[in-house]
Amino acid sequence: MALFPDKKEHEPPASVQAAGANNAQQPIAPVPVVPDVGNLPHYTANEIQPIEFMKVQMSPVAFEGFLRGNILKYIARADRKNGIEDLKKAQVYLNWLVEYRETGKITVSGKTV
Repeated sequence: MALFPDKKEHEPPASVQAAGANNAQQPIAPVPVVPDVGNLPHYTANEIQPIEFMKVQMSPVAFEGFLRGNILKYIARADRKNGIEDLKKAQVYLNWLVEYRETGKITVSGKTV
């Protein structure tokens, strides 16, 4: 089952296709500045971040499933929604998953929980 049934497998985004269409060297557009998606004010303003609460409340299996689900979600939608920002969000969740697997903990806003 393809993530994007209306796209051919491994089809690059339209922007990549357009850049290579004339085979001429095209300048690469600068990557937009993206906020630190693992440390956003709408989460850090709380006494405890939602990810910390979920880690405490969920079983280890459920918490890993939550992390994996978010990795898949952000990668799957990146080309159609927020681009680099979504890839960085996926990277944050992947880093948390690796850290959780290795240590049983995650680091959120510089604090290990």
